[in-house]
Amino acid sequence: MDVLAGTPVEPPRPLDGPRGEPGRRRHLVLLALVALGLVAAGLVVLHGKSQAAPQVQVVLSRDGSDVAVEVVAGTDLTQLLTDFELLPVDGRLLSVSGEVLEASIDPAQVLVDGSPVELAGVQLSGQSTRVEVVDGVDRVEGTRTVVEEVPPPAGPDVLRHVEERGAPGRVERTIGEVSGEVASVETVVAPRAPVATTSRVVALTFDDGPSAAWTPYVLEILRSRGVKATFCMVGTAVAKNPELARRIVAEGHQVCNHTQGHDLGLAEAGAERVQGEVGGGRATMIDNGLPEPGYYRPPGGNLSDTVVSVARSQGERVLMWKVDTKDWQSRSTTESVLQNLREQVEPGAVILMHDGGGSNRFTSVAVLATVIDELKAQGYGFTFPIIDPP
Repeated sequence: MDVLAGTPVEPPRPLDGPRGEPGRRRHLVLLALVALGLVAAGLVVLHGKSQAAPQVQVVLSRDGSDVAVEVVAGTDLTQLLTDFELLPVDGRLLSVSGEVLEASIDPAQVLVDGSPVELAGVQLSGQSTRVEVVDGVDRVEGTRTVVEEVPPPAGPDVLRHVEERGAPGRVERTIGEVSGEVASVETVVAPRAPVATTSRVVALTFDDGPSAAWTPYVLEILRSRGVKATFCMVGTAVAKNPELARRIVAEGHQVCNHTQGHDLGLAEAGAERVQGEVGGGRATMIDNGLPEPGYYRPPGGNLSDTVVSVARSQGERVLMWKVDTKDWQSRSTTESVLQNLREQVEPGAVILMHDGGGSNRFTSVAVLATVIDELKAQGYGFTFPIIDPP
């Protein structure tokens, strides 16, 4: 392009930039904006820090063991204890076997900085806190001691020898006062079982009476020799001679049930017949003023499980014999009776004789004094089928 001569030429205008005024201004504005952004960002960061929830240092303690944790202020104390399986446990009342009788007899406590609190609604605050869980203490129920008698073992259902009766024992039971549970049993005295005596004694027994013809003679001989015996009575005979039956008891002898009608077939009989005879004999004796018999003598010695069971149900031991003198045989003599006695007698023997039944009991009466005298000469004493130990 042509430039006119003499016409001044305007130098070119520099571009806006850092060196130009307008550029400088724009640069300053940009710096200002950046600075403002940085300030704003810093304020946001500072604001975020100022809004974070404060932390609480918590020491959880139970049974002397401590656990330190950091939680957010406002944490629910119940939830915290639940999370750490530290919920308080009340003390219980326990039975002697460990069963729970009452769930809470000693309430547990939670202490926050030494002060007890109720858990519901408690929220943690402050910089540090100590939480102590104090469990309740279990208590075992009290006990009491009871002394009880223990009956002796039963003897055999059937007696053939004089028996020394057993003796009860004694135990101490420790029992829970609330539960009644047995905590322990201590035997103070052991029960003693009945045993056949080894003492040199015998028991005389007389069957089939009372007989108005023969029993008074037997009683007189026994009285004169100072001997006591056992009379096994038949119910029908008692009904005929009630005063004589009562005299037997009055003179210190024992009685035994020998059925109502001396039924020899009871071993094969049914329960009704057995009950009628065994129960009937007992009832007749009691109805006529005799004491309840403690023995049952089976007619002919004939037994069955039913007979034994009925007698036992009445409280009667079956009384058999060791020595059968066979004085009941029609051909018996005083010598045959004594011979039978000598062959069979031993310490504790139960001896069978008769004071009634049959056509007569002459031999029984005639030999009785000699039987007693001979046994005494051999050192035997006379007693009942069941005796106290020596």
